[in-house]
Amino acid sequence: MMDLLLLSAGWGTRLRPLTFYRPKALIPVRGKPCLETCYDALNEVFTIGSIWVNTHALSPWFFRFFEKSPFRNWRLLYEPEILGSGGTVMHCMNSSKARWLMVVNSDTFLPSQKIEWLSGLEPEPGAVVIVVSSKSGLNNVVVNNEGRVIRFRSKELTSREQDLGYRLVAFAGIHLLDKKAAESISWCGDYADIINLYAPLLKQGRIRAVECPPSAWHDIGNIRRYFDAHTSEGARSFWAGSQVVIEPGCSVEKVILWDGVVVRTGSRLRSCIVTDGVEVSGVFESAVITPSAVIPIGRGEFCRYLP
Repeated sequence: MMDLLLLSAGWGTRLRPLTFYRPKALIPVRGKPCLETCYDALNEVFTIGSIWVNTHALSPWFFRFFEKSPFRNWRLLYEPEILGSGGTVMHCMNSSKARWLMVVNSDTFLPSQKIEWLSGLEPEPGAVVIVVSSKSGLNNVVVNNEGRVIRFRSKELTSREQDLGYRLVAFAGIHLLDKKAAESISWCGDYADIINLYAPLLKQGRIRAVECPPSAWHDIGNIRRYFDAHTSEGARSFWAGSQVVIEPGCSVEKVILWDGVVVRTGSRLRSCIVTDGVEVSGVFESAVITPSAVIPIGRGEFCRYLP
């Protein structure tokens, strides 16, 4: 049995303006909140005990979600001051009774039909296994020929590492810790960065990397990646939440509609994301449509658009 920690306290700045209206972990992905799709996939492979969810930004959303959610053994960890991923991991490790703790970033999407590979995850005693991917453009983890992580936050391999056949891969936001790993970690205070927390284990060669299949993992950390997770690998091109109304005479193609959206007669939407409760009337393409603004997808500074 293992406990599960879903890291959900961040502000999700790369997903703005979507995260002005929902916390990142509760943004709908293929019809369900991301947090729920992640749990569903993992629950098919592992026996999960307690479910930890740390919160900070937009925390009332989580209380409302868990009041109606199917989760039973969840524990909501509210952080008045963000602890950092490392601080939250250590808090849960010290409180957990399970042998393992799985930690998953809330911008990680795991398609439930492609999770068989997860059954191979098993950390050695006192060690950590992390999931990596070679498909991302965020490759900054160096892994040697034995699958051991050499270092994090590296932009390129050295000449010697290239000669030895080392690889530069991306961290996929999933790590599984053996309970005894905490004994090797020196931690005091509250805030801790996960990379600094793992430094002793890294030095001892006790962090192993497992690569996931290319189509079995999506990083939805920004608008473009969020949109692509809905339209790639044969996924259907239209997704709608609850209480959505599409009036006659409308055209919708490659569109993600959140809860309570109304699309008025004659409207045409293509490659759009529409947030909760918006009434749409008109023609829109490649845009995020919120209650207060229409923002072109691909425009760089989303954080400039405040609700």
